[in-house]
Amino acid sequence: MKKIIILCFIAIQNPLLAQKMLPFYWLIGHWATETSDGTIYETWTVKDDKTLHALSYMKTTKGDSIALEEVDLAFKDEAFFYTVTAKNQNDNKPVAFKMMTSNGDSFTFENPQHDYPQKINYTFDREKNHISASIEGNGKRKAWQFQKKSLPKTFEMSEKDTVYKMKEYYVCFLKRGLNRSHTKEEGAKIQEAHLAHINKMYMLGLISLVGPYGGDGEIRGMTVFNTPNIEAAIWWANQDPAVKAGRLVVEVHPWWTAIGGIMK
Repeated sequence: MKKIIILCFIAIQNPLLAQKMLPFYWLIGHWATETSDGTIYETWTVKDDKTLHALSYMKTTKGDSIALEEVDLAFKDEAFFYTVTAKNQNDNKPVAFKMMTSNGDSFTFENPQHDYPQKINYTFDREKNHISASIEGNGKRKAWQFQKKSLPKTFEMSEKDTVYKMKEYYVCFLKRGLNRSHTKEEGAKIQEAHLAHINKMYMLGLISLVGPYGGDGEIRGMTVFNTPNIEAAIWWANQDPAVKAGRLVVEVHPWWTAIGGIMK
């Protein structure tokens, strides 16, 4: 009964997630694992109704952030594919792995033609709330254990008799882009797609505040992201059709505010 309740909750929270993708719902969130070089973070979000998207980066022991890879877990051509774009590997081109086995809490993807890895496995431990991930091929194997993290970060700040709980959000300024050569009809279609993208992010719980600026200045609007990290905010901001068309460009900054003040 517990599993049914959780599944229904996720389906409500992610209305764009197709039924075929629900077995992977447990991936959604922010995960971390400690290594000798630093902490590896992996954040999974809903990209569209048939795709989950992950951003992976390392926070080194020196405090530097290094992008590692992006992943799409998608259902297409009647099969599931785990497609990885790893930084400075395979000429930065995506490599697809097809799902070969799955039992709901574990799945394995394979690509025998790839040099390394050839197999990728994820296993979810519900009791400990962690993921065991491994890659292997050509006699080599690496494994990690990711623990789910509660982000964004928060802290408490006191002022006289009032205690404020502060939370980190990400402010995205939408600025005028260089490409304004679209016809009136093209511009209208781009604007319609732009608004649909905003609505999608709102439905997924990714944004807390959004709106246009008045006047005719460089900044055309602002979005406040409630994502696990700034990398996820930047990724979603750049998926805006108006940004892809060049009509807008984005600039994202971390921003702290009190929960219950402006943000909920």
